[in-house]
Amino acid sequence: MLINVHDVMRVYSGTANRCCCGCSGKHTTASRFRELNGKRRGYPVDDDEVSDRSVKIIVGKINKAIMNGGCLPGGNVELGEGYICEDDGHRWRIAYLAD
Repeated sequence: MLINVHDVMRVYSGTANRCCCGCSGKHTTASRFRELNGKRRGYPVDDDEVSDRSVKIIVGKINKAIMNGGCLPGGNVELGEGYICEDDGHRWRIAYLAD
């Protein structure tokens, strides 16, 4: 199952095996979900946190890992409730999906 970029609210790219709060990486919001993401976190999403291009790049990298068998047992793609995470051993790339 590949990810449709239009279903992704935001992405995260950061150092593997660290927390995902943003201290070891960066969260980026898709422009169409900017207002919703701001409401959910309790404060507005700033301009520098929005980039459809960055969302597309991260989703592309996750999809490439999926196509290379990442979702198979022993692969490096984790399917969770509301997210998909790719771990290349150095970085975590996470796509948070719309409800």
